[in-house]
Amino acid sequence: MPVYEYLYQHCKRKIVLYSPKFSPELPLCPSCGNNTLQRLFPTFSVAKTDRDIYENILNDSQLTNRMMRNDPGRSPSGTNV
Repeated sequence: MPVYEYLYQHCKRKIVLYSPKFSPELPLCPSCGNNTLQRLFPTFSVAKTDRDIYENILNDSQLTNRMMRNDPGRSPSGTNV
């Protein structure tokens, strides 16, 4: 079910509405009685595992090459010390 977030302009109270469809009818604020709302765009995040992050780093060949060039344990000839 979609989630809609609004901010009451008068009192700056934030509300979250759950609705199967977008409705132009906006509720009155229980605190101030105002219905002047600003629709907010909700934020969300997608959790990645450590393995996902590690694989992304290893799949980036340019990043991996730069890391190897800047490795303090690597000799100037390119071999490990």
